[in-house]
Amino acid sequence: MLATSTPLSAVATLTTNVAVRRAATAACYDECATLCITARSTPYNNFLANLNQQPNKNEWAQALAKRDNAKNVKHALLLAKDDTDATDAARTTPQSTETRAAAAAVDGRDALPLLGCVELGMLPPPPTRPGADVVYVANVVTAEAARRRGVARRLLEEAEALVFDEWGFGEVYCKVARDNIPARRLYDQLGFRPIFVQQ
Repeated sequence: MLATSTPLSAVATLTTNVAVRRAATAACYDECATLCITARSTPYNNFLANLNQQPNKNEWAQALAKRDNAKNVKHALLLAKDDTDATDAARTTPQSTETRAAAAAVDGRDALPLLGCVELGMLPPPPTRPGADVVYVANVVTAEAARRRGVARRLLEEAEALVFDEWGFGEVYCKVARDNIPARRLYDQLGFRPIFVQQ
């Protein structure tokens, strides 16, 4: 199922001690790749299982870094970190990649436990809405030990804020399996509405 959300959605943050930051270093990409591959519900694992292949963490991390650092391309990898013991400096989110990387190295936030991640990128529009490429939410993954704590909600809230407020888009899209009821419920709560069901 394909769904879309607009800035009109009303959301409320449920989690505390979770800081969402954009990826900035090789360690971030590596950590996210590891989480995506080990998470039981990741579509990537299901896809590879069908192909009888094993996921390669290094290739995944390199692909994330390449997409995230491409010039003139809207892309972001957001990480949810447990900042219970973080300093105030670690809770700020500088905008440029260089500044983010420098800040992460100084304040040690890369060492904070990774709770989840979400990737945003540009893809062709759905069949029902032809036109220019649109922003998609992809690879929403939460660490098993951090599930049911509102981490995915927090990541998606920050993703929407980035897409609407910083990038200036009016919509963001996602794909979700029809039988993934918890994910569908969360997307619905965040204002996403179904626009296309693939048969």
